[in-house]
Amino acid sequence: MRIKCNWPDRELFPNARAFRLVKAKYARMARKKAAYAAQAVPLTLNESHWLGTEEPIPYGLVIQPRDKRRRDEDNIIAAMKSTLDGIAEGLGVNDSRFRLMWVQWLPPAKPPSITVALLERPPEALMEVFDGKL
Repeated sequence: MRIKCNWPDRELFPNARAFRLVKAKYARMARKKAAYAAQAVPLTLNESHWLGTEEPIPYGLVIQPRDKRRRDEDNIIAAMKSTLDGIAEGLGVNDSRFRLMWVQWLPPAKPPSITVALLERPPEALMEVFDGKL
């Protein structure tokens, strides 16, 4: 399942140091947009098993910035928190189950976007590393 999201608002980045009420407003908007986007994408049969279990949900981020400026990856992940909360809300799962597995950077494009790719199952290589216990 892939959910294409807008680039997070500047106020959601940790380095922005926005006033808490301003940040809360943008976080609410990001969460609501992501929840609608997650509800609009149909679940496949393999993906619907998430709903009945408490197992981790592996995901990846495909980041496509607007320009070639260097970006701090951990700040982008932090700015995506409200979006991930909204996706979890839209799917009806607890966001604590999300596990970031990979991040992929694409060449710049306008408009910028971040795609959240929820994986059906953890990659087999990771299952071997953790002896099948995630």
